[in-house]
Amino acid sequence: MPFSTSLLAEFVHERLAMAVYWANLAALGALLYASIAYAQRMRFLGDDDAVALHKRRIAGYQAVYAVCFAFCIVDTYVSIALIFAAKRFSVVSGRVSPFRS
Repeated sequence: MPFSTSLLAEFVHERLAMAVYWANLAALGALLYASIAYAQRMRFLGDDDAVALHKRRIAGYQAVYAVCFAFCIVDTYVSIALIFAAKRFSVVSGRVSPFRS
């Protein structure tokens, strides 16, 4: 994450830097999802409802990040602001999540 963040900070107007940053976010999300799926398959995790919630949140926020990245067509600053807002919402949302069933 430090490389893509510093790349984006250095080349804030470049869409390619935004693409590298988003690809890094997508890769981290995919790895997190895969690790939870593996732990569930190996029965390391107990509550299936909680696991399903985590999987939905990961997939949902990856979709939100992809939409935020798409806004770099308009302006990279808009895309960065939306990703920043999405990250903040994912942290503070807690039990009030749109991805909760």
